[in-house]
Amino acid sequence: MDMPNDEDVRVPPPSLAEVVRDKLRDAGTPAFLAEFDPEEAALAGAFVEDALTLSDALDSATDLAAEA
Repeated sequence: MDMPNDEDVRVPPPSLAEVVRDKLRDAGTPAFLAEFDPEEAALAGAFVEDALTLSDALDSATDLAAEA
């Protein structure tokens, strides 16, 4: 039986999702610096805007003033 050599074995490259998953796991390791390119960072959710809107912030400030 012939054994395949390195040239016969083809391993598909990991998908972008697999790369991001592995980097996020690595990022949880203390003192380890995981680097993300912009596409990976976006897929990881780094650029999701979840800040309050101006209206929400003003409503929140008004609630505090009304209680005082």
